[in-house]
Amino acid sequence: AGIPVRWCVYTADEQAKCAELVAQVAALGYTRHTLTCVRQTDALECMNAIGKVNPTADLMRLDSGLAYYAAQLYTMRPVLAENYGLSNRGGTGGRQVDYPTAVLVRAGSAVRIDNMHRMKLCSSGVGTAEGWTVPLARLIQQLKTIPVQQCNSVVLSVANYFSQMCLPGAMNSLFNNFGSNPDKACSICRDTGDGSKFCKLSDNYAGNDGALRCMTQKLADVAFLRLDELVQYANDTGTDLAAYELLCSDGSRQPVSASGCSWANVPSAMVVASIRTNAETIQEYRIFLKWLVANFGPSGTSAWRLFDSSKYATRNLMFSDQTQLFYDSADDSSPDKKDIRSIYNWLGPAYLELHDQTNYCPLGAIRWCVLSAYELAKCERMKLAFSAKNLKPSINCVQGESTIKCMEYIQMGLADIISLDAADLYVAGKRFGLVPFVAEFYGDSTNYYAVAIVRQNDKQILVSNLLHKRTCHSGIGKATGWVVPLNLVLDTRQITVLHCRLIHAFSELVSRSCIPGIMDSDYNPTGYNPINLCENCRSGGADKCQRNDRELYYGDDGAFRCLVEEAGDIAFARHTTVFDNTAGHNPAHWARNRRSNDYEILCADGSRREVQDWQDCNLGRIPGNTLVTGAYKTEEQKQTMWQLLKYAQTFYASDRNSNNFQLFDSGFDRSDLMFQDIAQSLVYIPSVNQSYKAWLGNQFIQRLETLEWQSCYLQSGLGTNSASAFAAQPVALLLGLVALIWR
Repeated sequence: AGIPVRWCVYTADEQAKCAELVAQVAALGYTRHTLTCVRQTDALECMNAIGKVNPTADLMRLDSGLAYYAAQLYTMRPVLAENYGLSNRGGTGGRQVDYPTAVLVRAGSAVRIDNMHRMKLCSSGVGTAEGWTVPLARLIQQLKTIPVQQCNSVVLSVANYFSQMCLPGAMNSLFNNFGSNPDKACSICRDTGDGSKFCKLSDNYAGNDGALRCMTQKLADVAFLRLDELVQYANDTGTDLAAYELLCSDGSRQPVSASGCSWANVPSAMVVASIRTNAETIQEYRIFLKWLVANFGPSGTSAWRLFDSSKYATRNLMFSDQTQLFYDSADDSSPDKKDIRSIYNWLGPAYLELHDQTNYCPLGAIRWCVLSAYELAKCERMKLAFSAKNLKPSINCVQGESTIKCMEYIQMGLADIISLDAADLYVAGKRFGLVPFVAEFYGDSTNYYAVAIVRQNDKQILVSNLLHKRTCHSGIGKATGWVVPLNLVLDTRQITVLHCRLIHAFSELVSRSCIPGIMDSDYNPTGYNPINLCENCRSGGADKCQRNDRELYYGDDGAFRCLVEEAGDIAFARHTTVFDNTAGHNPAHWARNRRSNDYEILCADGSRREVQDWQDCNLGRIPGNTLVTGAYKTEEQKQTMWQLLKYAQTFYASDRNSNNFQLFDSGFDRSDLMFQDIAQSLVYIPSVNQSYKAWLGNQFIQRLETLEWQSCYLQSGLGTNSASAFAAQPVALLLGLVALIWR
């Protein structure tokens, strides 16, 4: 048997033509390659058949528009391109490796470029160059004729603008990101068979001939298609071209026979293969395709014609009927030869710009505030990952000096988003007027639990007696590492707070601690916070005791590391922390060979339990982390940011694909960068709950107010001020007031 060539087709007519080609090849006694035909439901399924890890097909033909998605989703590559000219060299009578696009209307109709609203539309297909990318780039981004309803959902915008339409491919998940594309996107599509082709790229009204059929059967007012198909279609069907006109991109009209009314010339279609196909096999495919042209092309030795579909009463089966031969840059010695080494090279910058314009998003870049060099690095990786999938709007990363500074940036309109834990959300909402709009989801809820972790063999320590103990905390002002343990020692009357000196009272209870951020000016405005509360932190120099991941004992995992490395006797963290860092779940050196049964948790009633009993032995429920933004953002702006994240997590939420960026995996030997690593997805917070009070709930707010009361914050009268009043205060005063909560 020869070298296998599995050709993917997606209509019954294509399958019939492919089967006939197999027979014609066999009739000539050709044995170097063995051609077989593989049937799929549409072009997108063929891409998957070729691009998946264990491919079931090798080759297919794609127009430039769909080839873009083949490169993006399956990293496919071109083998050869269609050439509509007579040779592979440039110059007069030479290669022609592009074609014009057109917008077809009825002669004498009232359709104008600026009044297509509520008209009926037929397109050759969603994602195709002539039927989608070129006309919509002009109508959406350049002319702003079609309003953007939702970023990353072009079909929705088009469907809301036109009245009825056939947009083949509109319901495929690739173009229906949120499952919200309306049925009317397919309202005039047609499948004369069993319905399996309806509104797919194999629909009766799909392709250029399908869009023309839709138009000539008077189902539409406008058609987006390939210009040079018109005359050929008219010759095949006897259509009177005088009944139609071309609507030019400048708004004028011209007869169908006129030249100079193309909306853009786009690169020719190409035969594509998987990027995993080795160079030797690619060369064999080229040899086979050129052999087909030599025998079945316009000047071929056989009577059967490769680039003729008229026998099947349709056009463009397997290849464009306009094709004369295949273009191979290796056969082109002219100085301006075309680059066919990759799909992106073949498309070129002009077409790629049109594609980008099609996905125009009116909202500018989202500015994400991060707290450290590690978070900045992850944010930049996220930006590149989103860009690789052409997700809009884009992300810009802004590094703040502290969480408080990021809150200030958002309040002042210098940033848009930051991720905060429950206690930080309280400060953000009460002092800076920020609101939560997206929450982390942990698999069963948007909450987690605070626990007190101790070594299993350390039986001396009790939840009611931390006297002279060494404590490990996620950070000053954090829900698990500060609000819960401080309420614990107050509830168990282990400290007496005199003269509002809550922090000093705690420092006199314990011997030494690591409370990252306790010395930061935001939480230590007087500079008198006791040094023993930083003494057991791990990092050196300026990084020591910082309220970010520069301090190795920062965060819930950092607090547990503090316990593991015996810098503390008790760690206050979330309920999953022990499991996340034992039994090989964390490859970091400090977590190696750790077992969960080496640790226990302390219950509020004074008992202790195994760590897996956290549901019955915890120190309280904590509302999950949220993404916050300014209260001045409109619902539309918040929805746009949310839709970006919702779409992005369909690509990047899984922790299983190590080759891709992962939203909920920090990397860099750090944890909880930008999001908590335990998060499984993000969910939108209903507008009625988009306030710190609604999200946190009365019980958690009561814990925070207890600390405010013990710090004499409420007694000073400061707690009665509104967020708008704080907005008018100088920044230095504002930060000082925030710090008073924890002093």
